[in-house]
Amino acid sequence: MRLTNFLRDCFINDVMRGLPSTDHGEKIRKLIFDEAVKALPPAVAALWNDTKLKGFVYTRAVYFEGRSASCPMDNTDGFIVNEHPKLLAKLRELDKAADAQANRDSNLRSRLRAVAYGCSTLEQLREALPEFIAYMPEDEGKAVRTLPVVQGVADEFKRAGWKDRKAA
Repeated sequence: MRLTNFLRDCFINDVMRGLPSTDHGEKIRKLIFDEAVKALPPAVAALWNDTKLKGFVYTRAVYFEGRSASCPMDNTDGFIVNEHPKLLAKLRELDKAADAQANRDSNLRSRLRAVAYGCSTLEQLREALPEFIAYMPEDEGKAVRTLPVVQGVADEFKRAGWKDRKAA
């Protein structure tokens, strides 16, 4: 069976989904959010923790390295990540881990893509990467070369209200 670019890309995406990954962005947002809640004055924190009054607490986006978290604030300058060195160290560590994971995934994807796009048939791909056969598309077999007989198509269109340009 000949491989199309669509089939190759589906194969590559299926294999990539099998890689373990951590949502470092979510961990970063959670760390920022938790620290912002801890930094609230006690009266504002009490409002935030009361589900009926939570909506009255001002929230604002807090940014770190292109990521953001919507955090509760008091009415001052808000929560500034750079003023919390321990948090900043943890965030930088997570950011490095996210970059390392993204680089790993990119390198693996490009290597897999090079092999997949170097094969023109499913058989070649199976020979090149036998470990990944479970991720490859099923062989469709021979294509049917005869078309089914369809009759009365124009009549169905006319019954549905179609107007022929030549008749108009």
